[in-house]
Amino acid sequence: MEFRFKLRTPTEIMTTLATKPESEGEDAQAEITTPSGAVLRRGKITYEDASSNDSYELCDASVFEKGGVKVFIADPSYRNGDNWDITIPYNSGRLVRTAMGLVKVEVPSGTDPEATEQILGEILEKDLGIPDALGEVPEEAEREYKMARYKWQHMITGDLTPEQMEQAEKLHREEVFPGYTTLVERGKHGEYLERYGEDIRAIHHLWTGSAKSIYRILTQGLMCTTERYSRGVMKSGMSSTIDMDTGGADSVFTRITNEAERGKMNGAVVVFKPEVFDRTDWYSYNYDTYGSTDDEYFVDRLSPDTIFDTITNPNSYYSSCNEQMFRTGIGAGFVESIEVGGSDSRDGIIAELRSMGLEEIDGKP
Repeated sequence: MEFRFKLRTPTEIMTTLATKPESEGEDAQAEITTPSGAVLRRGKITYEDASSNDSYELCDASVFEKGGVKVFIADPSYRNGDNWDITIPYNSGRLVRTAMGLVKVEVPSGTDPEATEQILGEILEKDLGIPDALGEVPEEAEREYKMARYKWQHMITGDLTPEQMEQAEKLHREEVFPGYTTLVERGKHGEYLERYGEDIRAIHHLWTGSAKSIYRILTQGLMCTTERYSRGVMKSGMSSTIDMDTGGADSVFTRITNEAERGKMNGAVVVFKPEVFDRTDWYSYNYDTYGSTDDEYFVDRLSPDTIFDTITNPNSYYSSCNEQMFRTGIGAGFVESIEVGGSDSRDGIIAELRSMGLEEIDGKP
């Protein structure tokens, strides 16, 4: 069994690992024993395809092993002991940005869950200096997180006003994709629609528009690259390899359009319900950056109000390359419609979907 999670302070983690054992070559395995009693060596984090021999090497890693449990701490600075093949465009820091803060844990089958938790907790605390990493989040810490998320989402650099603090307090956690929860500002989409147009939507363009692709969206939702890869589904998107390095692979890509702009698109267009805008984990650009989270570009991301205003302003040029990045995925329940060109295409796709056993969408035939 294996599972993955991310630490919020990867820079501190990398500082802690500055004493990592040095290797004298790619295959060298220098080892040291850590304060927790684990054996520390160099390794790598790799995604394996569940149905073939395909794999994708994400980055190098520091590997802690104790009691059969292996804990991989990603090193985003290196892949195969070097950084020459890490993407440079929209990634001035030249890091594998989806690996920042990433922890992968491999557990032998039959291992007691409590023993696994104890080993992981000891490594995080004694070796990485993160106490109570697996404990409950205190109420005050959750409140501080809500305030920070509200400021992050709305690009607020100073202190929150009393009204903004009140809004931040109302944020609550909601499952927006199977197994993934985030803070949601419920009802916020209504303000956006009233202000910028009732027909604005986040969409995902399916260039091929095959019935199989549509079926996956309608039954599984839209899933980001790292989520697919971690499940053993090595199906690449438009630029998955680059996205792994820029940070975009941790999110799904959408564009904001109105009804008129959607009508100009070829292929199939997945239209999401406006409630998806209630999420607070998305960020935006008015141009294609491969979803970059690099500091140099991330400071120029746009707040929701700014991107909506830019997109809908009649005096502004509509950029069809605008992008909104929603973390992890968008659940199937958020799909409002699938728009395809022509009644023949529509009827053919419906027939194929029915042949796959899909008779209704969101409770509707």
